[in-house]
Amino acid sequence: MQQANNQTSRHSPAIIRCLRTIHLSLCVLIPTLFALCYGFTLWLFSWNKRFALNQMGRFLGWFGLLLARVKLDIRNHKIINQHRPALFVFNHRSGLDPIILCRLIQRDVIGIAKQELKHHPLLGPLLRFGDTLFVDRHHQQVSSNDMTPAIEALQSGLSIAIAPEGTRLNAETATQRKLGQFRKGAFRISQQSGSSIVPIVIHDADACLRPGSSQLYSGTIHIEILEPISPETQSQMSVLALTEYVHQRMLLALEQGRQQK
Repeated sequence: MQQANNQTSRHSPAIIRCLRTIHLSLCVLIPTLFALCYGFTLWLFSWNKRFALNQMGRFLGWFGLLLARVKLDIRNHKIINQHRPALFVFNHRSGLDPIILCRLIQRDVIGIAKQELKHHPLLGPLLRFGDTLFVDRHHQQVSSNDMTPAIEALQSGLSIAIAPEGTRLNAETATQRKLGQFRKGAFRISQQSGSSIVPIVIHDADACLRPGSSQLYSGTIHIEILEPISPETQSQMSVLALTEYVHQRMLLALEQGRQQK
């Protein structure tokens, strides 16, 4: 009997890891498929794609986090609705970040994503339906033609969500630093469109889903919305200075951590 118990104990971690992997797959697959079906249905009956996308984003954020058993503790959430349209910039450390952003921003927003996701079998259709703008992350410089759709979107009243790091920090890099180097393209877009920048600091999403991991853990993720940077403030800085300024603000917030309650 003791030997059987020891064997069960040895196998338990492997079983738990397998269940966590299945849990993650379901938390991505089910909300994505449901959101696509929901969005297409609303579009079909309303003939209003923006309305359908807004409802789809709300559904994806709510249902995705519910299945993941993840809660959000948000500080200064009202800033998001008080400053629209805006360029929402966030630090990217977890595969949960897109679902978190859907829950935070909810409406009238499009994303900027790496070109490789355009043809992803699961996420690709969802991102394309959501009018996501795709960029080549391997190009350090963004041409004026690349920026035009984003500038036009902001000027038309839509917000944009982007990770200025250009990619998610991997497991090795994430242990060495809290925030990757920012690329200048997002801030050039903000200056040329005359939009506010709203930094979103995601403190601990990687505690629920680590970079490069398939193990999903339930928990509470703390979000901090920093004070926006107005177009007037941006106009007094070069693109390089603005990029560094936002980077330092977000890095400071990450290093200080969020005050608990």
